[in-house]
Amino acid sequence: MRFRSIRMVNAMSFLKKKLFIRSIFILSMVLAAMGNCAKNDKDGGVGALLLALAQNDGDPNAVSIIEVEVRDIASYQGRCFDTFRGMTAGAYYELHYPEAIRNLPTKKSVTSDEPCSVYRFPGGVENRLDGTNVSFRSYSCGPMTSLCNSSAIEKAGF
Repeated sequence: MRFRSIRMVNAMSFLKKKLFIRSIFILSMVLAAMGNCAKNDKDGGVGALLLALAQNDGDPNAVSIIEVEVRDIASYQGRCFDTFRGMTAGAYYELHYPEAIRNLPTKKSVTSDEPCSVYRFPGGVENRLDGTNVSFRSYSCGPMTSLCNSSAIEKAGF
């Protein structure tokens, strides 16, 4: 009887070792796949986005982002973004509009506590950032579409 129980113990320890080795192998394959995906990511993706959001939330009252550019002496071209989901307008502004490009002589951008409709931006298209759950509506105005309203031009700082 004792001989049989020793064989059972040896068989059980062999199965445990086999299971342990298999688990290590599967874990290493998963880690290798994750590392490979990270190498293919061009801009840091979701990880970089979350890190940037953790560092700065931007203006907590911002509802929209207005960007206006002087096209020539008498015309302007602009864009407005609102209805943000997955990220606040202020956080998006901090992430995608560095201080150096917010107030140029021919192009200005600001956040607003009012939606784009207040500044009479026409239309609106739903946009989604690739690889994230962030979406927003974008509107545009300009000489080729609908002229920019003076309220949007003034809000931008012209």
